[in-house]
Amino acid sequence: MIDKNKLRGSDIISGGLFGVLGIYILIESFQMPLSDSYGGVTTHWYVSPALMPIIIGIGMILLAIAIIVNGIRNGGKEQLEAERNEKKGKPFIDDNKIRFYAVMLPLVSIVFINLNTIDFYLNAVMYLLFTTCFFYLEDMVFLKKGITIATVFEIIIAALHFSGVDRKLTQVFFASMDLIGLAAVIVMNISLIMYAKKAGNEVYMKKAKHIMLVSYIMPLLIVPLFKFALRVPMPHEGGFINLMSMVYYALR
Repeated sequence: MIDKNKLRGSDIISGGLFGVLGIYILIESFQMPLSDSYGGVTTHWYVSPALMPIIIGIGMILLAIAIIVNGIRNGGKEQLEAERNEKKGKPFIDDNKIRFYAVMLPLVSIVFINLNTIDFYLNAVMYLLFTTCFFYLEDMVFLKKGITIATVFEIIIAALHFSGVDRKLTQVFFASMDLIGLAAVIVMNISLIMYAKKAGNEVYMKKAKHIMLVSYIMPLLIVPLFKFALRVPMPHEGGFINLMSMVYYALR
């Protein structure tokens, strides 16, 4: 189990970076038009493509503030000072740095790599799955294993995206990149279930079920709400959102 009392200093640092990323998202979001006129028809702010990233940015900032405040209240400042004093002789990569990396990896991936590459529903599933696997299970062994899986897949996705190969793949099959994201989700799920079974811990198995339930159900509720009720276009609409559209218009 992760010793929570020794991690409050890392919460202050990760919370600060989390907040900076949220501010950056807000700045970029407000560069999008909140309302405009097309063919004599004025669109309102609640159907603006900026609405979703604004909500995400505000949520990240509020969460960052909560993390920092909680870290300070629980001795995070003192822990940072103690860590600086004990830094000599310690390995360059320790558990605290791994935990920090686990916070930043899903965030950087969803904002700078996956958002315009992978179907938004699948993107949300990946983010929730990786984040909850890393921290809700509270197991450093699986944390390292999960980070390895997520890093490998994100390197593949980033390489395809920034090299332009993803655009060629989507010309062959429009949901090609979604298949890579889906593979990442499947591998993480299998690893989580196998680890929980191997540990023989009922608590781990219950947490594994909760992780998968939340990761799939929450985006399944939120994405259709914005897409079909509020008419907010998603950043990238791939195979899953197209499937949702087919179901939605078939039932209307």
